[in-house]
Amino acid sequence: SKKLRVFTMVPSGVIPGVPRNEDSGSVKNERWIERNRSKSDRGGAAPPIIEEKVVKEVMPKVGTTITGLRIEGARLKLVEVEVDADFERNFDWSPFTESLGFPLMFRREENTPLAQVRPDVYNRKLVLYCMMERGLGLPMWWSETAERDRLPPVTAVRPDGVPFGVDEWDILLKFRMYLDEECLDEDWPDECKPSKFVEFVEGCVHTQCCAEEGETPMAFFDIAPAFEYRFPMGMKVKAAGLTAKAELNGKWGLITRYDEAKGRIGVEFPRPYGLLSLKPDNIRISAKERAAKLLAKYDRKNEEAAKRAARRQ
Repeated sequence: SKKLRVFTMVPSGVIPGVPRNEDSGSVKNERWIERNRSKSDRGGAAPPIIEEKVVKEVMPKVGTTITGLRIEGARLKLVEVEVDADFERNFDWSPFTESLGFPLMFRREENTPLAQVRPDVYNRKLVLYCMMERGLGLPMWWSETAERDRLPPVTAVRPDGVPFGVDEWDILLKFRMYLDEECLDEDWPDECKPSKFVEFVEGCVHTQCCAEEGETPMAFFDIAPAFEYRFPMGMKVKAAGLTAKAELNGKWGLITRYDEAKGRIGVEFPRPYGLLSLKPDNIRISAKERAAKLLAKYDRKNEEAAKRAARRQ
C-alpha cells in the first residue's frame, strides 16, 4: 500500500509583500547563506513543529465519473473519466502530490500526432516529476516514457472524486518552478509538505483575487479554502443557482461568517431570510470590488509595519 504525503510553500514574488530580488539565483544564495549560519548566529527559538496532514489512500467507486485533465503536449483539456473495475490497475499514484497533501493518479494514453507535434517541456517535466519517488527515481514502467523527448498523452485524476483541471495544474507548475528556482536540493523535503503547499496555494489565490477581472479562483479549494481572499468578510455578494430558495437568486447579501469544515460561506440577507449558509458555486462577487478591498487591506498592513519600524528607530 502507498502512503500519501503533504507539502507547504509560499512563493516569493507571488504573495504581495514578500520581497524578491529578481537577480538570477539571488534567492537560492540567500537560502544557502541562511542554512549555513551557525545556530548561535541565528538567535531566536526554533520554528514550531507543524503536524502535517496525512493523505489516506482512497479509491473511487466503480460506476462513478470523475472530472480530470488530459495533458497532450501543450494542450490541456478537461475530461470525464468513468471508473471501471480496471481503474486502479490503469492509473498510477503520484508520490509527489501525496507529499503535498492530496491524491493524484496518472494514466498513460495512446500516442497521438498532436502530442508529438506540439510538445511542452514544462508539462513533460511536471508529469515525470509527479511520478518520481524522491531518492528512488521513476517506476520501471515510467522509465521508458522519461527517455523520450516527447511525452505521450496522459490523464490526471484525483481518486477522491475532487475535480482536477487546468487551474490546479497551473498551480502545480508554479510550485515546481518555485522549487527549482528558489530552493536548495536539501530544502526540498521541508518544502514538499502539506502545510507548505497550502501556503503556496493561498499565495496564488491572493494574487488572483487582487486582479480586477475574472471569476473567483477555486483551485484546491478543498485543501486551502482561503475564504479571506476568495470571499472577504463584509463583501456584498449576490445569490445565484439556488434551487431550494430560488426566490433569493439575484438578491444581494453580506458575507458575515465562514464554515471551513463544510466549505460554506455565511451570507446575511434582508428579512425575512436572514443568515444563510451558501456554497461557493451559489455566490457571485464583484472581482473589482474584491481586489480594491484586498489591496486596501494590504496597504494598511504596510503602513502599520512602517510605523512600527519607525518607532523602533
